[in-house]
Amino acid sequence: MPRLEGSSSDVIVIGSGFGGAVTACRLAATGKRVVIFERGPARTGEEFPRLGARPSKWLWTSRWDGFFDFRMFKRIATLTASGVGGGSHTYANVHIRAPERSFRAGWPTGLGPEVLAPYYERAERMLGVRPLPESIALEKTTAYTAAARAIGAEAFRPNLAVYFGDGVKPNPDEPPQYVKDPYNLGIDVLQSPCRHCGECDLGCRFNSKNTLDLNYLAVAQQRYGAILQPLAEVKSIVPEDGGYRVNYLNRHNGLMDEAWAPLVVVAAGTVSTNELLLRCRDEYKTLPNINAALGRNFSGNGDFLAATVNAKEPLNPWHGPTITLAVREMNDEHHFYLEEGGFAPDLAFFVGAVKPRSQYARKFIRGPLAYAARLKWFYREVARLTGDNTGLEQELPANTMIFLGMGEDGSDGRVSLKKSLFRGYRLNIDWKHDNTRALIDRMETQLKLISKELGGQYVANPLWTVMHKLVTVHPLGGCGIADDPEDGPTNSYGEVWGYPNLFVADGSVVPRAIGPNPALTIAALAERTAEHIVQRGF
Repeated sequence: MPRLEGSSSDVIVIGSGFGGAVTACRLAATGKRVVIFERGPARTGEEFPRLGARPSKWLWTSRWDGFFDFRMFKRIATLTASGVGGGSHTYANVHIRAPERSFRAGWPTGLGPEVLAPYYERAERMLGVRPLPESIALEKTTAYTAAARAIGAEAFRPNLAVYFGDGVKPNPDEPPQYVKDPYNLGIDVLQSPCRHCGECDLGCRFNSKNTLDLNYLAVAQQRYGAILQPLAEVKSIVPEDGGYRVNYLNRHNGLMDEAWAPLVVVAAGTVSTNELLLRCRDEYKTLPNINAALGRNFSGNGDFLAATVNAKEPLNPWHGPTITLAVREMNDEHHFYLEEGGFAPDLAFFVGAVKPRSQYARKFIRGPLAYAARLKWFYREVARLTGDNTGLEQELPANTMIFLGMGEDGSDGRVSLKKSLFRGYRLNIDWKHDNTRALIDRMETQLKLISKELGGQYVANPLWTVMHKLVTVHPLGGCGIADDPEDGPTNSYGEVWGYPNLFVADGSVVPRAIGPNPALTIAALAERTAEHIVQRGF
């Protein structure tokens, strides 16, 4: 990774996910010299890890540059991404606008769907979203539609950031056909229509997902000259000379380096952004005046993972995009979404791990080592099957459907640093289930009814049933936008109170759980922040 020429720029953007990619693109379009620091590597095609890859390819740690950043806290775990394009490579492509109800409490005055509408439109256009074409029939889609209707709900096809080409499911035996610049953004990218392989959450090998490196980041780099530096992990931000010095670890060589800019956008993702700003305030004392609201109102966006196993008909969950359908319940008491989810064959061993009344549960209770041994066996079996595809669809759990529930949870978590005698400052999330339990109970009630209609058995995430721990793939909050410093550490445009030209633009600025998948709302807020920066004449 070459050192920045002159070690200065007009704008430094920390992170390349939905907040960082959007702001980098829009600010670079004004002619500003924009540098993007991304802690993870760039990946494409076969560079995405698959079953059999070393743990260092899967996990991001202080020493590994892997794909997933998985962190366990007392009552909640977070699963996020690391790499150029951020979560756009690991999410399930779903883009749903947050309804008016989502903005009734905790948001800056007047900020709601009408204000965000033009920014939603910009993001949707740039990301090329559309639902799964009606011309494509999938077993899981048909079954979920019927099951939802049977319980009095209505399933709908949400917008997906996926390139479907002419809307015809391709023949998997034919090689992928790549199209240059399919969305006419004027940039040099190639995409193949969706192969319906179910690998969305593992990184699409065919460029069928409209990931950020194929739109916002590509435009920023190719058209406007933005500089993207992978494997640059920002460690601290220091006010200096009317701007900010950013100290970062060059993960190529393990050496520290620095860069300066008059404007900095922090968009490292909810967990990492909170950690960076907390360390700058409480450990390094470089940003001591960030207010006490930092870390408050953390949310898991009501994420709840579950499954139906042993359904009466094959659902073939690895056929099609990961998610194709959603059911919404919105009333005075609850607001949540239940989305059917597929999985790639490479993840089938996880499904085996949650099968009810089986060796797996008993082995887990008897001891983690015995459980791990069983998983290792299943891992080898799936690796054998996926290696030559012999009997793959006959032996993998075809009668399975994964569910992702999301909703308005209590949004009352707290992110902080805990100091220990021997390990220094460590990130902590204090999370209680009290104000979220009613939401989970209602989602489980509906999922059990759907499972019954599918003729299968309902299974909750074993981390919940055994350890009473939730897992969120949509962490939000901690740096929430607010009208007043007492209510959040950033103003309504994401600028940190007391630190001019230091902005936050990722999921951490979302002050409360919104219900639907948050990527589109994060992108829309980032569009609004970028426009504000440009309009005020920076």
